[in-house]
This record gives sequence, C-alpha cells and structure tokens, in this order.
Amino acid sequence: MVIPSATHRVPRYLAVVPVIAALAAPAAAQAAFPAGAQVQRSAETGQVSFVTMPAGRPDPRPQGLAPGAAPADVGRAYLARHGDDLGVGGPSAVRAVRSTAGERGGRTLRYQQTLKGIEVMGGEFNVRLDRDDNVTSLNGEATPPDEDFDATPDLDGAAAERTAIALVARGSKERPGTLRASGTDLKVFDPRVIGGPGFRRATLAYTVTVASTVNDELVRLVVLDADTGNKLAIIDQTQELKKRSVCDGANTPGAQVPCTAPVLNEGGTYGGSVADVKPAYDYAGATYDFFKSRFNRDSLDGKGLALKSTVRYCYPAAEEAPCPLANAFWNGTQMAYGDTYASADDVVGHELSHGFTQFTSGLYYYFQSGAINESMSDVFGELIDQKTVQATKDTAADKWKIGEALPADDGDGSIRNMKNPTLFEDPDRMGSDYYALTTGDSGGVHTNSGVNNKAAFLMTDGGTFNGRTVTGLGLEKVARLYYVVETEYLTSGSEYLDLGLALGAACDALVGTNSFVAANCVEVRDAVAATEMLTDEELADDEPPCAVAGQFPKYSYFDDMEQAVAARGWTSSVIVGTTNPWYYWNGYATSGKMTLSADDLATRSDSAMAMKTGVVVPANSYLRLRHAYQFDFDDFDDYDGGVIEYSVSGGAWQPLDAPGYSGTISSEWDNPLAGRDAYTYVSAGYVAESIPLTGLGGKTVRFRFRLGTDSAVGAFGWVIDDVGVHTCGADTTAPATTLTTGPAEGSFKNTTTASFAFTSSEKGSKFECKVDAAPFFPCRSPEAVGPLAAGAHTFQVRAVDPAGLKDASPSVRHWTIDLTKPVLTISSPAAGATVTDTTPAFTFSANEPATFNCYIDGVLRKTGCTSGWAPATALSKGSHTFRLDAKDRAGNANTLSRSFTVA
Repeated sequence: MVIPSATHRVPRYLAVVPVIAALAAPAAAQAAFPAGAQVQRSAETGQVSFVTMPAGRPDPRPQGLAPGAAPADVGRAYLARHGDDLGVGGPSAVRAVRSTAGERGGRTLRYQQTLKGIEVMGGEFNVRLDRDDNVTSLNGEATPPDEDFDATPDLDGAAAERTAIALVARGSKERPGTLRASGTDLKVFDPRVIGGPGFRRATLAYTVTVASTVNDELVRLVVLDADTGNKLAIIDQTQELKKRSVCDGANTPGAQVPCTAPVLNEGGTYGGSVADVKPAYDYAGATYDFFKSRFNRDSLDGKGLALKSTVRYCYPAAEEAPCPLANAFWNGTQMAYGDTYASADDVVGHELSHGFTQFTSGLYYYFQSGAINESMSDVFGELIDQKTVQATKDTAADKWKIGEALPADDGDGSIRNMKNPTLFEDPDRMGSDYYALTTGDSGGVHTNSGVNNKAAFLMTDGGTFNGRTVTGLGLEKVARLYYVVETEYLTSGSEYLDLGLALGAACDALVGTNSFVAANCVEVRDAVAATEMLTDEELADDEPPCAVAGQFPKYSYFDDMEQAVAARGWTSSVIVGTTNPWYYWNGYATSGKMTLSADDLATRSDSAMAMKTGVVVPANSYLRLRHAYQFDFDDFDDYDGGVIEYSVSGGAWQPLDAPGYSGTISSEWDNPLAGRDAYTYVSAGYVAESIPLTGLGGKTVRFRFRLGTDSAVGAFGWVIDDVGVHTCGADTTAPATTLTTGPAEGSFKNTTTASFAFTSSEKGSKFECKVDAAPFFPCRSPEAVGPLAAGAHTFQVRAVDPAGLKDASPSVRHWTIDLTKPVLTISSPAAGATVTDTTPAFTFSANEPATFNCYIDGVLRKTGCTSGWAPATALSKGSHTFRLDAKDRAGNANTLSRSFTVA
C-alpha cells in the first residue's frame, strides 16, 4: 500500500502501441475455431491467447471422449486439439490445477503449461465450459514450444540460494545474515508470457523465496538463470492486504506477527483502549461479508481462511523503518497494520483483497500483472468502503479516494484517487505520460494501477473520458463483473490487454444473470477503450534511423555477424580481470543466427569487442546497431553496464556519446567504468538506435563495445547485432537480390527440404521469400523451406532496402523434388540365357534420365556405362551375374541384376 519512493526511470525501449482488437489468425488456424469466434493472438509469440465463442454457440466438446469424462479431461482435450495454435504441443504440455464453478452452472478450468516437465511462470490457460461441457471461451498464454530447450540446470539449488540472498541483501540494504532462503524450485521464465523487460526467450530458472527474519514485510521471489545464476527478476511477495482475530503489537518491534495472542477473537468483545483493534476486527468482517453475501465465498480462499490481523505493528529491527510504522501489508497469511492504519476500511479491504487475488488469479506482483493486482485490491477495497458504515461518514468528495481515513495533517490521508488517478500522478489510460515504464516498485505496480482504477470508476458511476461516454452499471454489477474476471479469466501473468478482453468477455457471459443485459457490455467495452487497455507494450526495435521525413539510411558499412569464422570482423580483449566474457553466439539474434555477446560477470572486469579494421566514415554519418542487454541493477543503483568507444586511425580509444545510454554506472562499488554514462538496467528484448558520428566524417574509424562489471553478482549481459554506419538521404532506387546458394536452377533433389542463401545490393536490407503460390513472408539468409511434397517447386526472394523499396524482380530458383527410384530394365542378355560370346554386349534402360555403373560378378567393370556396353576382358566359361546400378537426377538409387552363362 505504500507509495513507492524509487524514481520512475523511463527507459527508451518501451512504447505503448495499439493492438488491433481482433488480430487475424492465418486462415488455416482460424478455421479450427467456430465461425464467428473472436480470436486474439499474442503480439509477442503469435500464438492464440484469447478465444470467445459466438453468443449461444459454444464449441462442442472434443469427439472421442467417454460420455462421463471429467470436465478437466474435456478442457485438456480441447487444448490439445488446438495445441499448434496455443503453443502447447510437442515438448510443451498442460496439467489441470483448479476447477471453479461458473455463473451458469458450468465450470472454469485452470491449466498450467509445462515445458519438458518444468512449470512455465505465467504460462496458464482458463477454459470455460457450459453445463454440457461445451467450450464457451478460453484464454491464456504459453511460451512457444522449443525442442532444444535444456531442462537440466548447470547450477545447483544451494548456489542459487546463496546468490538470491546476496541479491536481496544488496537491494534491500539488509544484512545477509538476517535473510533466509526457501522454496527453491525450477521454473521456466519467459518475459513474453509473464511480462516485464528481459530477453524475449524461454530460460530455465530457479525461483527462490528470500525472507527477512527482522522485517516481516521483506519477502522476495528471486528468479535466477539456472545455468549461470544471473538475475532474471525479483518479485515482491508482500502486497501492500469469518474467523477473525486481532493482535496488538503495541508498537513493539517484531511483536505479534504472526498473531499468536489475540486481544479480540471472533464473537468476542474488546474492552481495551487501543483504537485500532475494533476497526481491524470490524472491517475484516465487512470484507468477509462483502464476498460471502454476494458470491457465497467463504473468506479469501473460499474455504474459511481465518482473518488474522496485527495492529500497531513495527518491524523487528528498529533501523528498518520508524516505529510507529506508517504502512500496512498482507504477508501471505495475515494482515499487519502500522499505528492507526486499520482506521480506514478501504485500506483493510484493499489489503485483504490481495489475499483474494492470491487464492484466485494468482497475479504476479510484477509489471502489468502487478498493476492489475494492486488495482483489484483498490477496486474491492473501495467498493467495500462504499458499502460499509464508513461510507456514511464520507463526503461526496471522498468517494473513490483510497485511504482518505488514514491520519494526515490536513485530515485527508488518501494516497490514490480512482476517479482521477492523475491527481496523484498515476495514469488514467495506457498512453498517459504518467504511465511508469520502470523496474522500480516491482515495475510501477502502485502507479500503473491507475488505468484499471479509472475504468472501474467509469463502469460504476459513468462519465465522459478520452472521447468515450460511459453509462454506469452501478456498484453491484461492477463488483460481480470483477469477481468473475478474477476467478474465471485472469491468470498469474495477465496484462492489461488480457484484462480488457476479459472484462468484455465476462460481461457477455453474465448477460441474463444478475440483471446484466447486452447494453451493459457496450458500456464495459467503452470504459476499456477509454482507458486504452487494448494496447500492449511493444519493443521500439526499429527506432527510425533518420529523423527527417523522406530520408532513409544508406549504409557504407554493415555487419550482421553472419560471416564465416575466418572472415569475422571483430576481436575481443581483456582490459581488467582474467576472464574474457566476449564471444560470437548463435543463441539470440535479431537477424540471421549469430551475434556479438558478452556475459555480465560476477567479478571485477573490463573488456571490449572491437572492429579489426577501420572504416571510412562519410560526412554526416550515424552508427546504427541493434542490441539487447540485462545488466546488474536494483532499485537503488546501476552496477554494471556497457559503453561504445571509437579510435581514429589507430589512436587512443575515446568515448562515443550515445543518446540511448540509460543510466550511470555506480561509483559505490568497484566497477572499472564507475561514473560512466552507459547502457545499464535492462532492455525489453532488442532495441535499435542510430548514434550521430559528429566530427568523424572522412576519417578512418574503429568502434568497440566495452563492458564493465563489479565484483558482486552477475547478469545476462549484452547481445549486439546488425552494426552499421549510414548516412541519411532520399532513396528512389530499389535493391537487387542475388541467390548465392540453394538447389541449382532446374535441378532435381530427393529431399523435401532446401536451404537458400541470398544477398542484397544494398547493405542493411531485409528480405521477403515466397515458396510456390504462397504469399511473400519475412525471411533471413539462409532460409530453410519445407518439408515440401514431391513435384516442381519455385523459390523467390526479394530484398527490401531500409527505405522500404522492394526488388521488383525477385531472384528465382526452380527445382523438382523426386522421391521415386528409377525403374530399370535389362534387355539383353535375357534372364538365364546362354551366350557364346565371351564379351557380350549388355543393353539396358531406365524410365527417366539416369547414370549407370556396370558390374560383372560383383566387380565394378565400368563407371558411367551406357547401354550396349561390353566388357573389355573376355569372360570365362560358366555362370555369371551382370548387375546394373543407377541413380536418377535427384540421386535416387536402384539396382537390377541378370544371370547368364557363357558356353
């Protein structure tokens, strides 16, 4: 609940862009779902992430199931039916984890994705069935199947725990001796699924829970690369939350968490003087009653979880925070309130609702899923506020404030405003300037909660915002809508796009129940549109290289890192330290397969990867590169990072001022590059930028990438691809494309696949390929095609230059796939014939062009023989065998033998 103190750092790598509400699936994939179904695909994986069946027309349960098959088996079979679309085929699978009763007698089934048996963080699907087990909708995301994924860690769990403790100690300023690690487990971490920054790929990871023995609020889930120990993410596990019990911590450090000596129990009375006890008890009851009376939910977990609270709580170590504590939090099992913080019913409802989320959607407290987690607690906390006795004390101006009853000098302790989030510099829509693109505050969870807060206000009370007018549905309908969304639609990695789709789909499902009508869903979708939820955070991978409209890059130098080993143009060196972290890597490229790469070491080091030879830089040039990075950092500082330097005519290396530098390397540790502006922090996959080469025109210049690390923990490091030097100007000439390898023109092949390599006359071009009658598609050299059917085929490729001009005459290659052996015939001598000629002539043929080898009695007598061949050496009297071996143009082989006798 606390307002984050970390500065919102806005990295350049994220841009909020609209997502088309119904992204079109390929025709073949779309046809697998019923006509009229709304199909949404993930912008990052391309896989189906949300399907809603037409109203009144569910998709029938899969055929082949026994009549009495369990609902969980029905849902699993449905996911398997669409496995290719959903990304849960091959090495990927799902297991059922939960079944929840739906609004109309059906069920919502939750499934967890596994990749080679390892659970994928955020990789979950909800399948909703009607009362007849037909499918009404499904949603969720999966990491793309990867046959090469290695599920065996190089690091052991004990080492992961030591690293996790070191990370949390540094990031929290806690002493390592006060931290304990537990719950170490192997998971798959993929930012494409769970959200947030990081390399867009699946990584085998250890998750380690680290908790403090002196600060009950400090519980972190540390995610580490299971091979290197590098940090992937740190996720806060304490979320700032009618069998009730209240303990009094009496502002004594560490007292009564857990609550073991209640001063008030369920059904009891309290005669003491501590003002917080009765509100903590009453408002916990109001929260319980809110969920029980509307949704028949028995406490937060639906199973009668006891609601424990401690008031006047202080951290065990006085230096961790002042006592009295000005905060409140849910620690996963109970509530803890600082002095007077139980006085606000919306705060109590907010914190307890974190428990509700914990037992339903399980939203990670991380980036967009964490913002939704926070907002769900705001929504239910405020709706509880508006339905309790506290509501009678609120003025009209207090409505939609969070925490207005908290102590404050001016009498208004509110910390957020759901009606107008911007009053607290929180965003009211995805495109707001207040939208926090940061890793602080677990990815801006308290700030970015404003988007859904504004939507909840509009859906409840109505209003005009961002060009949309919404007619309010009222509190009761909105409460039920969000309850259904939490229990039946959201998954642990859901983002705002998922929430926006879920709100509309859940409303459609509620029509005809609880007074919902179809017109209500129009208003819900208007609120979603007004707050721009149907957008996604997308990588700004192609930042325009030229700022002037109508100008495009013209490359004088370009290296996509795909050269053969002997021709590679970069060399590494170690400046400080003993380990060289630089190498060419084929694991994560933005074009082709190869990149320059460097590991962020857990030792003090300074190293570089430099061009072997210089290039002449034209006047008014730019250095262009695409790169991805994840360096060691936390909310306090940037510890490791990379810089770009240049050398003129072999002279000293000098710093290049890159506009994309995202921070300054900390001077508090021992990084050799301390104090330098650098690429720090973490990118969301690949980013691109063009750096002005001011003053270098006409000079011969070498560039190098330099990485500095301190002696603390390491991180993934730096990956660099597509480095070039370009000018900007008009471009009206399309590129020419050349095929360099692949099946020869008019050739025949006996394989169903082929690989083609190609080049462009313009450096920095991209390519589009076409196979037979299919449309052109983006491709990279070399491009593998197939498997293809036997018969004639055509491959075309055209270059697309940086200006977007396409080669109007694609390079074309025709070839034929022939999988059939040639049919052979030996005409003479006849089978079993007796001949008197000791050098008889053999006549033979094939049903297609072929080359032949001739054998007598198993001995090769003639390579490349032709019909009419006769042995040059006389054969002895007696039995002999003539064998004919043949290969057709595609390399298909066959053989035929003939026995005869020389008399």
